[in-house]
Amino acid sequence: MICAACLELRSEIPTVAKHERKLPFASVLQCLVAFVVILLVFYFFAQTLGDIPDDFHDGIIWE
Repeated sequence: MICAACLELRSEIPTVAKHERKLPFASVLQCLVAFVVILLVFYFFAQTLGDIPDDFHDGIIWE
């Protein structure tokens, strides 16, 4: 529920122009950088796991 005065104020708010709704270049660049950082973190984590010697996984820990 909204009162008549508040409804009138809401209807007077100008709408955003079509050209103002585009993503700024900085936001797109930040998303791309974040995506590359995430990929690099997963890549180096996988490399670290791959460097663990095979005898570490021989199963004697669980016996």
